[in-house]
Amino acid sequence: MTYVYEPEWESPDQELEISLNVYRRLVNRMHVYDDMEVVAYLTARDGVAWAIEQLDGEVDPAILAEIEELDARLRAAADYLVHELDIYGDIWRDEPEEYWWWYLDGGKPDPGGIPSAEERHQWTMEMLKAEKTPKAIEIAEKREEYKAEGDK
Repeated sequence: MTYVYEPEWESPDQELEISLNVYRRLVNRMHVYDDMEVVAYLTARDGVAWAIEQLDGEVDPAILAEIEELDARLRAAADYLVHELDIYGDIWRDEPEEYWWWYLDGGKPDPGGIPSAEERHQWTMEMLKAEKTPKAIEIAEKREEYKAEGDK
């Protein structure tokens, strides 16, 4: 399955305006967001790209210059996003490689695209089985101790 961006707004102009506002906020506040917030807001850059393509070059040069500046700042923060926040650690990516903001870690699109719900469920179940370690048992036992103390 190939990635297809689905706009939120009726016109490319609206999509650009609103997506750019979200993208600007992300770049300006990325050091206060957690990894999931960054991933959620990073999709706004997809909206910016989609709108520019739809507008076929009819974008104010000042807006294009701002996007370039925001992009440069996002690229400059790659080490922080990749190593400190680990925004790419637990996501599947099927965006095109030209959507570079999804690949600041040097990664590539996941083969086969995003797994189906059934495949993700199977993967989760396998991970849960693998987690039955002594540490997990120890944590469960501690929970039981807390419950028992609360009953007194």
